[in-house]
Amino acid sequence: MIMNIAFPLCAVMLTIVFLYKLRHLRSRWSSARMWALSATVFCFAVTMWSAFPASVRIINRVAGVPNVAELVAAVGLAALGGLFLVLALLWRYSTAEAWPRIRWALPAYSLVIAGMVVLFALSDVPEERPVDFTFHYAAQPTVAAMYTIYYTA
Repeated sequence: MIMNIAFPLCAVMLTIVFLYKLRHLRSRWSSARMWALSATVFCFAVTMWSAFPASVRIINRVAGVPNVAELVAAVGLAALGGLFLVLALLWRYSTAEAWPRIRWALPAYSLVIAGMVVLFALSDVPEERPVDFTFHYAAQPTVAAMYTIYYTA
């Protein structure tokens, strides 16, 4: 019951924050920190929207692929992990000092996401499971590998 209220409430609030930050990205004073913060809020909002059980069914129906909303949520969280690292680097170092480190983090997390997408595509997950996808399909090697990569990242 809490999930039915918390996810959409957080998703709406994060969407509002993202739209507010979006206007700052158009100014000439926008910085790498502002872009990273805005991308973080966007990924968090996408994750909240795609993890909400009612929207899971809608996303799966619109895409025509069973359980694709689970992949969207997992990709959103993996991207969020990478963006948290980018934000931490930009807050810790000047932009010039952070960029060499960020240039390693972005491709690494991109490979994580690409691996998750490939493993999901190779998985046989025909039955829609909006709440217990992970537990229901955990015995399938491709799903287990996808979540191992996801949790490791």
